Amino acid sequence: YENCEISYNKAASIGGGMIITGTEDQPTSVVMKNVQVIGNEAKEGGGVRTQDRFQSFEAVGCTFKDNKATSFAGGLLIFFGLENAKVKNCLFENNTAGTQGGGMYVMSALVNCEVTGCTFKGNTAGTEGGGLWSQGGFLLKDCVFDGNHAEQAGGGICTDVFANTRVRHPVLYVEDCVVTNNTSGTNGGGIYADTASYISISDTEITGNTSKLEGGGLWIVDDSKLRNVTITGNR
Repeated sequence: YENCEISYNKAASIGGGMIITGTEDQPTSVVMKNVQVIGNEAKEGGGVRTQDRFQSFEAVGCTFKDNKATSFAGGLLIFFGLENAKVKNCLFENNTAGTQGGGMYVMSALVNCEVTGCTFKGNTAGTEGGGLWSQGGFLLKDCVFDGNHAEQAGGGICTDVFANTRVRHPVLYVEDCVVTNNTSGTNGGGIYADTASYISISDTEITGNTSKLEGGGLWIVDDSKLRNVTITGNR
């Protein structure tokens, strides 16, 4: 999929703009390049949803804007069953989710997942993860989270692990990122890591974020690791 526009579509259930899936006999590999995903709506995965039976998914230089999910994953939903997923140089702007993951939602039973060079701006979640919500871990590198909001935890980023998890990588790696001006209604204005989750943050700025209860900039557990991190001006 290259130089396409997917705009102002609606689905009652999943994948407002598009749902991409494979079969057991023929797992799918998909590349989206310079695709505009704008103003779509669904219950889950307002913009685009990837389904089971994928070998790989890659989104490069795409825009996810003004999409809406009444449940979770306003812009992009990456679901179980992928071997590799890469999201590079994409913009997630003004997407909304009724629950988790205003901009992007990663259900990461993945061998390898990387989100690099992306901007998450002005996204909103009704519960957790205004910019991004993940179940489990992957790599976030060279990304900007600016002005996202969650009604509960993790205005910019929220990572969580379910008790019945299928997650293979429980650590979220945040490297060379900027997390700024995000807000949350409870804990973790910038970043929130659930008590069963672990996060490693390096060479990252966490500035000017706000939470109403705990952790204006950051709410994490003891085993998390920080290196060369600037945390300033949060409240």
